[in-house]
Amino acid sequence: MLWQLRVERENLRTPALRDKLAGGRGRSRAQPVRLELEAGAAVDTPAERAAEARRQRQAEAEQEIHDGSAGQGLAGAVQDRADRSRFGQTLVNSQELKP
Repeated sequence: MLWQLRVERENLRTPALRDKLAGGRGRSRAQPVRLELEAGAAVDTPAERAAEARRQRQAEAEQEIHDGSAGQGLAGAVQDRADRSRFGQTLVNSQELKP
């Protein structure tokens, strides 16, 4: 079985480490494993997948808040609180004022 691994750090691409990893992997699978190590940064790592999943969930939650009627009230309350803390008072929409 041939495995190709992309390893960024040169000190982790040594023949001794490659052979040690291949030997351990081969014993656990009861068949010989040959490893080829190439220089370069890994792509599509588990950490990158988890970060992308978090970004996607965050975007979906923000969209749900933006689109939903409950979210509109929440967004308004947050903005009102931000305005009060910034200006020390509640801002009033000029259309709400009656002559």
